[in-house]
Parts: sequence; C-alpha cells; structure tokens
Amino acid sequence: MSGKRAFLVGLAAACVGLVLWAALGGGGSPVPVHPPGSVAPPSPSAEAPPPAAPGRRTFTHPVQCKECHPEVWEEWAPSMHARATTEPEVRALSDDFRTVECLSCHAPQPIHSTPLGGRVFERSSRLETGVDCLSCHLLPDGSVAAARDLPSAPCSPRRTPTLREAITCKGCHEQHGLVSEWETLFSKPDPAKGALLTQGRPESCIDCHMKPVARPPGADGKPRTGVDHRSPGGHSIEVLRGGVTLDARVEGGAVVASVTNSGVGHRVPADSRHRSFNVWITVTTEGGAKVHDRVEVLEARMYYRTPPRENTNLRPGETATARLDLPAGIRGKVLVELVFALNPFKKERREVMDVHRKELSFDTTK
Repeated sequence: MSGKRAFLVGLAAACVGLVLWAALGGGGSPVPVHPPGSVAPPSPSAEAPPPAAPGRRTFTHPVQCKECHPEVWEEWAPSMHARATTEPEVRALSDDFRTVECLSCHAPQPIHSTPLGGRVFERSSRLETGVDCLSCHLLPDGSVAAARDLPSAPCSPRRTPTLREAITCKGCHEQHGLVSEWETLFSKPDPAKGALLTQGRPESCIDCHMKPVARPPGADGKPRTGVDHRSPGGHSIEVLRGGVTLDARVEGGAVVASVTNSGVGHRVPADSRHRSFNVWITVTTEGGAKVHDRVEVLEARMYYRTPPRENTNLRPGETATARLDLPAGIRGKVLVELVFALNPFKKERREVMDVHRKELSFDTTK
C-alpha cells in the first residue's frame, strides 16, 4: 500500500472512530440546563407539538399555563417536579445527567403520548422545567387532561378520569416497583407478593401527595378546589412524620426501638436507592457523660444492586425492631431518634431530617 493511500485509509478510520465515540456518549458532557430556580423563556421544541384544533392555542412551554393558572404555577415552581433536572443533589447523583437514562423521568415528554403507565421518553428541549405541566396534562390532540370538560377555555380541558389514578404516575415512578407495591401491598393486598395488610385501602398517590387545596372563585363567583401541585414527598417533614411511627421503651436492661410503616401505601423509603430511615440512640449517664452517641441500631433502605444486599425498607403495616443493651449499674437518659437521610453521604455528615424522637429514663442499678 502506498504511503498516500495508507494515510487516507487511516484518516477514514479515525473519522469513523470519532463518530462512534460521539454517538456512544464519549466525553460524557453534562446536560446543560438553566440555574436552579430559573425558568427559560419559551423556545421552539425539538419534539413537534401536537396539531392544534382551529382556534386552539398550541402549547410548547409550561410558562404559557401561568397566565390562567398562576396559583398552580406558584405551587409547582419550587416543587421537586419542577426541579427534577436542576436540583443539585439530583445532578450530582446522575453525574450531571451523563447517566442519560435518568432524563426520561426527570424531563419526560407528555406521558399521554405513549400508552399510559408504560415507559416514558425524555425530551430534547426545555430540560430546565423538569416534570412540568405539559408532562402530565398535554394530550395528543393538543388539549389538556383535566378534572372536567371546558371547551371554551384556551387549553380546551378534557375530563380525564385517569388523572387521579396511580397509572398516571406509573410511567416515572415504577422504575423501582413503587406503583406495583401500592397495587399488591396496599390497594389489593396479595400475601403471595408479601402483603401484610388483610384489607385493601382506597387511598392512591393523589390522596397523599396532592391533597385538596382551595382555589380563587371562578367567573361565577363560586368557590373552587384543586389539588396541591407541590406534590410533597420525601423532602417534606410533614409527609415523613405522617407516614412512619416510632416506639421506644426500656426493657430487660436494654432500650428497644421499633419503626412502623403506619401510613404509607408502598414501602418506605421508596423510589430511590440512596434514601434511608435510621434509628440512632444516645445514652447519657446521670452525671452527663455520654456512653453512646447516636449509635445506629436500625436502617430501613432499598440498597444498591452491588454488592447484593437484602432490602430493609418497610412494607405497609410492617414493623422493624432493634435493641441496644444499656450499661449495668448506672442511671441516666436515653434519646431515641428516627431520622431520614436523602443519601449515605448526608447520613455520614449527620445532615438528616429529624422525623421522631423519644426520651426515656433508665436505672440499671437495681
């Protein structure tokens, strides 16, 4: 082979290699989004919007919804749905979304554009709005899913009963089996699937995460109600405290602590492998000396796949119990804390949410 021909063959091979490297995500560039708390102006969507019927607006950006629904916008804007791609913790855990499979749920196309409850697909534009109005409400014909029909409104709301059902949440929240847990452990308990409840419960995702809220009166002057679009979950101390209970007692020379999933329709924690409930115990003598300082005796968590570990997150109605022996021959106080950690690094730094605590006295001199 001549030198010139060899050079051309080598150049062609290098070009092919570069194309394959780029196609496979070589270099792992972070996904650019606007800073947390910001909302970019509307821009042409890379996904073609559905065709609008005559006289109907075409919706390509959630800011368009703010004109008629300012109170809903104000609830959604600071929510974890809105911050699904801008929250610093999310960006860190997804390696700035170099882990591209995370985008399908953190910046999804309208869920109604695919079979409801099936896997959703990621957008290629307006990533900074995360899970937004269009993600959950935009229908294939350009109208929006709503609680009632209102053809005279600019967005032509269409009554969509499934909007209040768990199947609406399933496309994103089934990645770790969350909705299936609700179905088999809570709504229709199946002992073969590990259910502990003996009777099904009627509450669904909406009942716990989008509670009713008052809305300004409509044009007819009548009061209205809607649902809370903050969609509180694991970042809400009220939700955490309402979902689990802590019991503690001194018994047989030991402190016994129990945690129960008493009010959640799925396992807790759920939906994220890095979250955990932990029980810490502090033992202090009558004189003020600490014998144990926040010793961990229990962890409820869905662990990472490697190394293999048995999950300890709690099913609806399940109780986990742990005990810590107390030193003999002293009197003192015991502090039992149930805390919630958003990830293991925060747990190690003691950056946790204080869910419940119990203070007890003990006497092991007798």
